[in-house]
Amino acid sequence: MTDSDDALRRLHAAMVTPREVVVDVVRAATGSTPRRLERIIAGRACEVYDAGEVIVRISHESQPRFAGERWALDAARAAGVPTPQVLLVDGGFCVEEKLPGERLDVVLRDRWPGRAIEQLGDLLGRIHSVPMDGFGYVQSDGRGTATEFPLLDVLGEHAALNAIANSCDIDVDRAVATLRTHAPAATWPAPCLVHGDFTMDNVLVDGDRVSGLIDMEKAAGSHWADDLMMWDSCCRGRIPLELILASYPRQAFDAEFDLVFHLLLLRWSLRVLIIAHHTRDRTGVEYFRGELARAMQFFC
Repeated sequence: MTDSDDALRRLHAAMVTPREVVVDVVRAATGSTPRRLERIIAGRACEVYDAGEVIVRISHESQPRFAGERWALDAARAAGVPTPQVLLVDGGFCVEEKLPGERLDVVLRDRWPGRAIEQLGDLLGRIHSVPMDGFGYVQSDGRGTATEFPLLDVLGEHAALNAIANSCDIDVDRAVATLRTHAPAATWPAPCLVHGDFTMDNVLVDGDRVSGLIDMEKAAGSHWADDLMMWDSCCRGRIPLELILASYPRQAFDAEFDLVFHLLLLRWSLRVLIIAHHTRDRTGVEYFRGELARAMQFFC
């Protein structure tokens, strides 16, 4: 077991909802009692259960984002993307239909689903074709939370950034100064809908097709480069970004795109370093130390 696996299990061990409560939520959504209830240890945002024909996701955040996620899933489905239909949102509980297929990272253990991978860029482009009113996390009415992209929001995490600098021997001050210096040079077009967590974990594959893009609780109004950066940072070791771009509708990637991409990577690396340090995920700290260095190299 890696440090990342151990950190994930510790995280999920702290998220435990009584079984009878989960069963009651399924009854409220479907009108019937689930014949099985299986815990799924995947992802970091939610406690998750497979309840047969539906999936139950439970947020332990003070402000769950399921209502906004439902809007994003519906908007993406209207654009031609296979997403689950949400049956119930009740505070920190979300019940949605269970789509067929296995997660892409699981499928890759046995085979290379080439035809499904060829579809990913097109599906991502369909999500990005949805215009957004505002930047930031999607709200229940489909609006973002800000009129400008919050590129510098991570700089407000002073205590956490100082902890990383002191404990992990990372030059956080230089990274912060770089982000602050170069942020004004970036041009932000009108925001579009982004998945917000576009990784192999959130792609379902059934046979030779993508059967679902799931878990859009981090859906937001943003620059379309945001999802591409996320994939490149988290998944390029197994599926290079070039394979996604092969079917992606936008083909113009210029100096402006490179600047935005690396600013987003710099911000993302700092944010994930905070999480990895907090959860004692040494593997994650080392990986995103490298990602931070990769982002910084662009500005040298």
